Amino acid sequence: MQSGEDVGQHPHLNWFEFTSVSKGCGTVVTNGIESKVKKGDIFLSFPCDIHNIISSKSDPLEYDFIAFYCDDEHIKNALDGIIPDRSDGNKRIFSDADVSMLITSVINETAEDNTLSDIMMQSLLTQIAVRTIRAFETKTDKTDVKPKRDATSLCYKVMNYIDSHIFSITSLSSLASVFGYNYSYISDVFAKTTSFTIASYYSEKRLERAKLLLKEKRLTATEIASLLNYSSVYSFSKAYKNKFGYSPKST
Repeated sequence: MQSGEDVGQHPHLNWFEFTSVSKGCGTVVTNGIESKVKKGDIFLSFPCDIHNIISSKSDPLEYDFIAFYCDDEHIKNALDGIIPDRSDGNKRIFSDADVSMLITSVINETAEDNTLSDIMMQSLLTQIAVRTIRAFETKTDKTDVKPKRDATSLCYKVMNYIDSHIFSITSLSSLASVFGYNYSYISDVFAKTTSFTIASYYSEKRLERAKLLLKEKRLTATEIASLLNYSSVYSFSKAYKNKFGYSPKST
């Protein structure tokens, strides 16, 4: 990566991404939040994030990165368990020399035509996922864990779930099966605790994400409307204009 180079904003769908810094320093901007990274740091990006990377001009950033989607239910659930309480990008940074080495091994494996490469890749990615899960378990302050039924904790988890599944949520009623409560109960607790509804929070986050995607200028309004599960580009445009005061085309 060149000095001062800015890797433009790009959205994640259903994958996790690791950025392993091998030299220099810079900034990872995730959903508008800046996090400083330096040599030895690994930054974990979540599904549905929008982020970009900016290198320091005085100490150019060099890094490796890989992105993957996990279809192993146990590992995926454990990775999803990292997401709550870590909307702040600074809580996604960790250091692990073994994980950095494994990331390099994955990249090398993709560049070579080795025998049984697919099996080797699966093994390497599994090790990366498990070591990452363990690293974040170690970082968790057990004294700060709130009771599972605490209203504030539940609301925070709902917000984090919406943030990290903004492209895949098709109905808010699906939150019931995710959190194991009746949707009307979740909705009632959310409204009483936060003073706004789940629907309004979801709508706000969809439009914020749409604005970032429009500024990136890689997708059309129609494609963004479909990606964010609006019923039509017309309903998306109407909601967008009501929120920001101008149409998606003017962004």
